Formats: sequence, structure tokens, C-alpha cells
Amino acid sequence: MNVLEYRGYVTKVHFDAEGQRLYGKVQGIVDAVNYESTTIDGVEAAFHDAVDRYLAFCDNVGRRPARAFKGQFNVRIKPEQHKEMVLWAMHHNTTLNAVVERAIQTFLDRVASEELERDGDNC
Repeated sequence: MNVLEYRGYVTKVHFDAEGQRLYGKVQGIVDAVNYESTTIDGVEAAFHDAVDRYLAFCDNVGRRPARAFKGQFNVRIKPEQHKEMVLWAMHHNTTLNAVVERAIQTFLDRVASEELERDGDNC
């Protein structure tokens, strides 16, 4: 898989065939933390270095580093779905956030189950 994780930050590595380079950016934060490497062996070190430089920069200027995946994100859905979810939440004495969190957890559980089944079939 071309996803890397380091010190709580994650990235997906991309390949630029024309430029013959591997590159990416830290996901889940608003700050731009980018890296690149011309070798497969160097791409993980380049990502680590970018994160370390970002954290050092924040420390040097007295700014708190952005926390990756703080639990908030915008979702765009059809207005009818939005209304139905709010109505369902109201009728069940819960919140829209709780409904969305439950839907996401249901999805993640299903995906994990499917991956276990698939991995079991490959044994």
C-alpha cells in the first residue's frame, strides 16, 4: 500500500512518471506539508523529514502544530438526505452528529469484515 504514517500524520505516496519522482502531502491538516523523492528507498525518509521540519518550524515560531484528523470535516449530501437524517435524529432523541458517527462506524465495521473474509479466502 502506498500510505505512510509517522508521528500521527498520514500521507499517500504518488508517482509522477514524467518527472520520475515520488511525492505527497500530509493529509488531514490545513497546513501544506509536502515531500518528494526520486527513489523508492528515500520516499519514507523524505516524508519523515517533512513532518519533522514542520514540527520544528511550529516550535521555532511558537505555534501549535495542526492536529491531524481532529474529528471534524464537511460532508456534502443531498438536501433530502440531510433533512431525513435530522428528522430521524429528532424522532430518536439523538443528534445529527451521533447519526453520522453511527453510519460511519457501520461502514467501517462492514469494510473490516469484508477485508477479513477476503484475507481468509486468500489463505
